[in-house]
Amino acid sequence: MISRTAFAFACLSLGLASALVDDATAPSSLPPCAPVSIVIKPDNYPDETSFELKAKASGETIVSSALSGGPVQMEICVPADADYVFKMIDSAGDGICCGFGQGDVLVKAGGTTIVEDADFGAKVSMAFTITPEGSVLEVTPTIDPPPPPPPPPPPPPPPPPPPPPPVPCMPVDMVIKPDHFPEETSWRLVSVSKQRKLATGVLSEATMPVHTSVCAPMGDEYRFVMVDSAGDGICCGYGKGSVQVSAGSLTVIDDASFGSRVSGSFAIMKNGTVVQTEAAASVPPPPPPPPSGYMAPSNAFPPPPPA
Repeated sequence: MISRTAFAFACLSLGLASALVDDATAPSSLPPCAPVSIVIKPDNYPDETSFELKAKASGETIVSSALSGGPVQMEICVPADADYVFKMIDSAGDGICCGFGQGDVLVKAGGTTIVEDADFGAKVSMAFTITPEGSVLEVTPTIDPPPPPPPPPPPPPPPPPPPPPPVPCMPVDMVIKPDHFPEETSWRLVSVSKQRKLATGVLSEATMPVHTSVCAPMGDEYRFVMVDSAGDGICCGYGKGSVQVSAGSLTVIDDASFGSRVSGSFAIMKNGTVVQTEAAASVPPPPPPPPSGYMAPSNAFPPPPPA
């Protein structure tokens, strides 16, 4: 692609202004221009390469083209007394010589060589100044402005609020040795105010004996309950079982022959004092059934009231 300005100067340089020869005194309507020649032979991958010539001050593209159409050979005349930039880009980054073909490039302005290096890598960019007389004043490589700095990273999220301080607690120790029928017995430790189980279990051969400790938060009341489904406790008819529950220096329960159920309550004050709030109480086993054929004596029942 050639701009209109370059086309007009190209026409003048090619002698299309011969009409002016008949009248040497006729002034030219175009300012002086300087010839620029561009000769490019691509490598084996011409689609990778393009070039352009721009006026530096205005940014106007004088000529630009891709090399996909084959070799380039052009002569144009650009206005004098101006600055220009010639740029050639190879998208593969290996220039046009010599890894994939013997390409070459030669760009001249006013008889001065601007570019003559085909092994330019990804890009070659040269700036040059054409004087009012049409000669080239200087040729310097151009440096692209650095890319803008990346945006700053977003600020880190605020730290999460600190967790509430842990509530001080006191260990509650439970030592349980079952009798010969451990599957009959279960136990639990619950918070009275929150109705929440802190620990629970069912005895079995796999768990016997049990020795566990639970740290119970201070400032609450607790109850330990043990139930025996056979109603004979865990001592002493069918084995020497035992149960001991303690909090601090207080023994809450130490009773294994409790029948069907035993429970005891205690409070752990915020200052660490342990107080028994309900003494250990057991439910005795139910009385055995009378033998077969048993008749209660007549005096076992009170006489009826008088009429």
